[in-house]
Amino acid sequence: MRGELYEAADVEKVWSKLIEIFKAKLLGMPSKVAVKLEGETSNVIEEEL
Repeated sequence: MRGELYEAADVEKVWSKLIEIFKAKLLGMPSKVAVKLEGETSNVIEEEL
């Protein structure tokens, strides 16, 4: 890979896919966290943050 050039469109596709995956993981976090913190007091939640 070193010293090679890539088409801008190919680079854009790869980065777009990586960002899409990252965004999906970020958007999925609240539901996962909510399940773990269900029933906890606000003090416990604040300590965890």
